[in-house]
Amino acid sequence: NEMPDYEQNMQQAQEDGIDLIATRPGTVSYIITRSGVPQVALGDTVEKGDVLVSGAVPVYNEDTTVREYRYVDADGDILLEHVTNFTATLPYDHIEKVYTGREETRSYLKAGGNSWTIPGDRPFLVYDSVIKETRPLLFEKLSIPLYWGTVTHREYQNVEYVYTQEEVKVLLNQKLMVFLTSLEEKGVQIIEKNVKIENDGSSWVLRGDFLVWEPVSAGQDTLRPDLEEGQGQDPGQQN
Repeated sequence: NEMPDYEQNMQQAQEDGIDLIATRPGTVSYIITRSGVPQVALGDTVEKGDVLVSGAVPVYNEDTTVREYRYVDADGDILLEHVTNFTATLPYDHIEKVYTGREETRSYLKAGGNSWTIPGDRPFLVYDSVIKETRPLLFEKLSIPLYWGTVTHREYQNVEYVYTQEEVKVLLNQKLMVFLTSLEEKGVQIIEKNVKIENDGSSWVLRGDFLVWEPVSAGQDTLRPDLEEGQGQDPGQQN
């Protein structure tokens, strides 16, 4: 019988161990290793995919040569320092729905999947509708699917408004806060920030540059490549 894929993956993980790798370029700003062999030091610059902590732990002979490798799941606390950018835009103007105050209400009766309403022409050029539906208590107790409802059509106009400076700041900063909250949820620490709002000729643009410390997620570890035991190869120098 063939072994299921998930069992093969588990066996491979147990045999080869797991490396802790860089998920983005950056500079190592903090590193504490709990298991495995660190391949980088504080202040090192790394690229995406670089091994930060190796899951291959060398076992040495008495003459300090490597006899074999013991494979573990690499683990540690590592922060990578890098710059992340954020951009949000807002057009100069926007369309708002302004109600004129004119309304028209029509009634209807619904039984099961059928409904009947008082016929009429299109009430207004532009409008929306609010439906209110009730079921008489007697029919509800008797489980009779008979409903009475009204449809109120409300006329409105689409009016173009220009954002004020204060509205621009509020709306763009709301978008920025959503971005910053997402960073916080990932455990990202903001060290420095530079945020400005500019006019690009057709819209308002908020641009932010953030120097951050981002943790390396253990959930994004990858299985280390196969390594034959007893070769004495330094896992930190593999291609």
